[in-house]
Amino acid sequence: MITTTNPIVTCDKTTFPIYDLFDDLISLIFAQCVLKDFINLKRTCQSMDHLGKVHVARLIDLGQIKTTSLLKFLTLPQLIHYIGTSKLNRLSLKCFVHIRNADITLIVQKFPRLKLLELANSTITQIAFEEISQLTQLECLSFISCNRITNLDHLTKLTGLKWIRINSCKVKNLPSFDQWKYLETIEISCVNVESIPDFVDFNYLREISIRSCHRLKNLPTVGKLTTLTLFKFNHCNSIPWETTKEWVSKTRKLNPHCEFIYYKK
Repeated sequence: MITTTNPIVTCDKTTFPIYDLFDDLISLIFAQCVLKDFINLKRTCQSMDHLGKVHVARLIDLGQIKTTSLLKFLTLPQLIHYIGTSKLNRLSLKCFVHIRNADITLIVQKFPRLKLLELANSTITQIAFEEISQLTQLECLSFISCNRITNLDHLTKLTGLKWIRINSCKVKNLPSFDQWKYLETIEISCVNVESIPDFVDFNYLREISIRSCHRLKNLPTVGKLTTLTLFKFNHCNSIPWETTKEWVSKTRKLNPHCEFIYYKK
């Protein structure tokens, strides 16, 4: 099945579209692709001479690709080669495990216009975060179970960030959020986190989620944020329940328009 409303094409895992039919194609989205689909990707791209490779895969979400068989034959550098466009602006690599620092360097070099980057179960270190900080157009960043990451200071250079997810990493202390003036959503879920910076001077912040921070020593100060609509706080067992309720009561008075969702355990 092929669904299309020019200039965007979406195809399912069973069919490849006939690209010559779409003269104005600017975006190609693959979801739940199987191995034979991606093996034929390079051949398919070469058939789109009227578009040029810069337009192929301008928007590709790799997060749902079934990689059980794919990774036996196709490495991340090979996949990046097949994509072959510097205009890619969304890259979800949650399905690629054991991404290395060298892979991040290649991603930054090949896709300098990235606005979204998602990583999971990677072996990257602080060096990779130095590379990621060069993605000056990055707006959304998610990293899950990147167990060698202990410091996020380099990320403060990403002044355009709007959404960040920090999940299951070994970070103890988060950097000040002051540089992230455009931040809209922040999700923090790290067992080792001991302190979280205050949320005071933000004009766009809409959602804060803090969960499973079992070593958290103090709750952050939340100022009067006119845009804040949702605050989730749960499973931070080191904070006494009475302290949590008092903190919620105080913060709610400053932000009566905000919904607070919090649990004891």
